[in-house]
Amino acid sequence: MSVNFSLVLPCYNEEKNITLICSEFLDLPLENYIAELILVNNGSDDDTQNVAEKEIKNNSSKNVSIKLVNLVNNAGYGGGIAEGLKVAKGDYIGWAHADLQTPMIDFLKLYLRIKD
Repeated sequence: MSVNFSLVLPCYNEEKNITLICSEFLDLPLENYIAELILVNNGSDDDTQNVAEKEIKNNSSKNVSIKLVNLVNNAGYGGGIAEGLKVAKGDYIGWAHADLQTPMIDFLKLYLRIKD
């Protein structure tokens, strides 16, 4: 089965936001969709990688997956997006900042609007 949509989030020192991001994504009403959240640890020097790995380990679903791409060196926002796009499998792919400025539900609303 193909992935309906992917969301790529470059993360630089976002250890405090990762759990909330994942929780918000997993709380989306995605029963009829297959979706993936791709966190790109963009050379963070905090605990972003470990927090993301913990979230991936503790949150599995048949139709929603969380993936982690680790970059040793910060590739900048655009570079983080590009690395995330390399692993994204969605028919539709989006990206944003991992700073919680955009609610996760907005990405689902956008997907639903453009797919039709």
